[in-house]
Amino acid sequence: MGATGATGPTGATGATGATGPTGATGATGPLITANNGRFFNATTFTVASGASVPLLVNGTLNGTAISHTPGSTDIILAPNQTYYASFQITSSSTLGNVGFELDLNGSVIGGSSTNSTTIAPAPTTTSLSASAVFNTGSGSNILTLNNSIGVTQTANGAIVNVIKLE
Repeated sequence: MGATGATGPTGATGATGATGPTGATGATGPLITANNGRFFNATTFTVASGASVPLLVNGTLNGTAISHTPGSTDIILAPNQTYYASFQITSSSTLGNVGFELDLNGSVIGGSSTNSTTIAPAPTTTSLSASAVFNTGSGSNILTLNNSIGVTQTANGAIVNVIKLE
């Protein structure tokens, strides 16, 4: 066996090669708020005990998982989805107590019921709001804003916001 000789000096770096072809564009990720709606009634109106609030205007309505016919009380939601909904309403009653809730298919959505009783001379106007995250069922799903107390109320504006969560 012969002796190993010393390594010679490193040579100069060669020229950079040509750029390769651009890869395929990846899929676009989901827009987590692509389905949303804002519905309102800017008038003064009366809501009987247990009745739903008519929403006259679709201020915003995007996507296919939420639908509403202007003037209707019903907001239609896609099956088997998760939604965030909120409402704000200004109301008064001759007895001084007011209350509203979000209902899904005729049942109150937990955490969305709010009410107020005033000690001031009735009627006193009160602003109420609430929100909730909830899941829809497999069939038809109808979201409504309802008078949740046993008296007729006079409302002066109502807004309902709905966002389908991804």
